[in-house]
Amino acid sequence: MQLSKPKQIELSNYSITRTIGQGAFGTVKLAKNRQSNKLVAIKLLKKYDLIKNKQVDHVHDEVTLIANMDHPLIVNFDGFTQDDRFICLAMEFVQGGEFFIYLRSVGKLKPQDAAYQV
Repeated sequence: MQLSKPKQIELSNYSITRTIGQGAFGTVKLAKNRQSNKLVAIKLLKKYDLIKNKQVDHVHDEVTLIANMDHPLIVNFDGFTQDDRFICLAMEFVQGGEFFIYLRSVGKLKPQDAAYQV
């Protein structure tokens, strides 16, 4: 299967408002796409930290993977951009927090909670 290249975006097409998350390699900000008016989460990853912690290949794989996914249970990817200091990933905004944190609090999902309802 041939993977498509991730779409590049212009950060100026987004109105960035506030911080909604903080991680080991950067920050997640809430933003609105100026053209579609859709809310997105923009993940700002610090290049210095990614290089220092040998995470460059992991981020490359993450971007390639999410750019090629199309499933109702997976967050949609708007695109990415970068400058000298940051890699910026724009993704569909889904309220409710980080799934990993929720999963850690419940232990494991029950089959009915994990099943996709059509």
